Amino acid sequence: MQPAEKGKKIEVIEFFSYGCPHCSDLEPYLQSWAKTAPADVQFLRVPVMFQDRWKPLAKAYYTLEAMGEDMRLSPEVFKAVHVANLPLYQDKAFLDWAASKGLDRAKAAEIYGSFGVDSKLKRALVLAQEYNIQARADDGRRRQIL
Repeated sequence: MQPAEKGKKIEVIEFFSYGCPHCSDLEPYLQSWAKTAPADVQFLRVPVMFQDRWKPLAKAYYTLEAMGEDMRLSPEVFKAVHVANLPLYQDKAFLDWAASKGLDRAKAAEIYGSFGVDSKLKRALVLAQEYNIQARADDGRRRQIL
């Protein structure tokens, strides 16, 4: 058990990655639940970075969050990655995609490369370590945030 980060609400934390196919499968159910969550529940998302390609996807999440678009566009990110096979782990591909969804590309690029997003990435790594978040690799070995 970890202490709550914000106030006295019950925190529900999802450790996820846009690159994770299981997270993609969970997304519609999570979106539905988040819309009906009790008032005393604070839903937080923390991206994990088990693979090199997942770091830019975490930056994409924090960019969308900073723009207030994370809940609206997260399902679209999952579709882009897992259905359309878009390489959103590439900076240009993500920024092009964000612009195609109506976001200001220059503003998204500024946030994506910001100190604030970098700080959130570092905090996400710490939280994943504190919670001992692990994943099973395709070969059955466990991966852990180190």
